[in-house]
Amino acid sequence: MSEQVSVQSHLQVIFGNITRKQIVGLKKRALRVAKDHLPWGLVSGEKVISLQALDPLHVSTIYGNMILQKIHGQEKPISRGERAQAVGFSIGNKEYLGTGNDNSGIYKNDFWEYDPSADKWTRKADFPGSPRFASTGISINNKGYIGLGISKEIYELRDFYEYDPATNSWTRKADIPGLGRYFATGFSIGSKGYIGTGWTEEKGYLNDLWEYGSDTDTWTMKANLSGVPRQSAVGFSIGNSGYMGHGI
Repeated sequence: MSEQVSVQSHLQVIFGNITRKQIVGLKKRALRVAKDHLPWGLVSGEKVISLQALDPLHVSTIYGNMILQKIHGQEKPISRGERAQAVGFSIGNKEYLGTGNDNSGIYKNDFWEYDPSADKWTRKADFPGSPRFASTGISINNKGYIGLGISKEIYELRDFYEYDPATNSWTRKADIPGLGRYFATGFSIGSKGYIGTGWTEEKGYLNDLWEYGSDTDTWTMKANLSGVPRQSAVGFSIGNSGYMGHGI
């Protein structure tokens, strides 16, 4: 930051229900916050922001609409943002990542492409389903797929979506049959995807396995995982065989 105004270290900044503590500048109606302590998605302009005292020796001060200034010429912090329990897949030489939640309890549906050759993140079309975490992602040929997980509206989701990087667009596909679930795992072999295991409130840990045919948009139940039912397993494929293991 070039001109830094004296900072009241006893103040915290609140964006809606998100709290960040590192204020680097406060002047009239302009607020400056360290960029790594700024929630993703805020842009410059009028925002409802409040400042509150962190200790009882200082009187709480509330500011209504303040100006959120651009930081180093950018209107948002690092593109990836902070998150946990996101999901991803690879298509060609690009990696795709999205959904998840952050330490403020916000569920996400944003979606990003990572180009390792340029070490660059690019925001793509948002995931069209409800914001969620603990989803499952796989890629089949040149398309990516995300589904299942937990949202605030539905605890155990069954919906399934296809992402086409050529058109940067999403298409709703057939829901996975049976129980909605989260912390499932998957892999792909040829034109087929496989998703199984996970957790539901009704049955607890699962060991079922479903085959998704991308050509026909249909699901077929396959042989159950021979090991114990589980969630948060690891899945991958080598040649014409798929593998699942580990988990809880």
